[in-house]
Amino acid sequence: MRSVAKHSVHFPAGHETSVGVTTIDAVLGGRIMIEQPTRGLRAGHDAILLAAIVPAAHTAQRAETVVELGSGSGVAGLCALMRRPQSRLIGIDCEPALVEIAQRNAARNALAAQARFVEADCRRPAEAARRANVAPGCSDHVLMNPPYFDDATVRTSPDLLRGRAVSAGGDTTERWVRCAAHFLRAGGSLSIVHSAHALSDVLRALDGRFGDVRIKAVHTRPDRPAKRILVQALRDRRTPLQILPPLILADPHGNETPLAQAILRNGEPLAMSV
Repeated sequence: MRSVAKHSVHFPAGHETSVGVTTIDAVLGGRIMIEQPTRGLRAGHDAILLAAIVPAAHTAQRAETVVELGSGSGVAGLCALMRRPQSRLIGIDCEPALVEIAQRNAARNALAAQARFVEADCRRPAEAARRANVAPGCSDHVLMNPPYFDDATVRTSPDLLRGRAVSAGGDTTERWVRCAAHFLRAGGSLSIVHSAHALSDVLRALDGRFGDVRIKAVHTRPDRPAKRILVQALRDRRTPLQILPPLILADPHGNETPLAQAILRNGEPLAMSV
């Protein structure tokens, strides 16, 4: 589910950048146009599902702030912003070339006035906030798709960008959640898409910082184990954990479910509630 979503349309006339040639891809049925490298990590279902679970704005009285950790080309954050036109987005990524691409993507989708992408390390919360020129607790919502493989247990991708994006040390989830807590106000929401095998790491990282944890397993088909989990939690809350009904992307014959089509093609939200 990390590959390009099958609803994307590719236009090969992109830029030559420090991360190689890029393409311009139509996401969500063309509602969002995204430049991204042809090699390495490319946006797919993970980014779209992550954007779909970001809650609607709490209030129309002020512009809410959404922070995306590990923003890459900006796909998840910009898709979330499409549903939240009054919000502002701060994307944080450690790869300067991707930060530049993400900023171009914001302009390409007429979101440059609302979206700003910053080069910073998500493992260093105070420095990341300083580089973003914001105070701790500035954000209403944080979304993230942390690297999900441990370098010590898997062979890292030979593509440097992809390797950085999907592989990391064993404490990465803990450090990214700590960074999210640094940015979030009390009661603000954290939305995560992660590998299913990392559930225990996610829960351990959330413990003591977040509550009202809601978990939804994502199955490619109803008869197959979940490969991804969607997790949402609230800063400084103590409400008990909930395991929600799963999201099934396709039927036993491989045909997309109506809900999956609505999310992946049309950009519909996915409620993290029963």
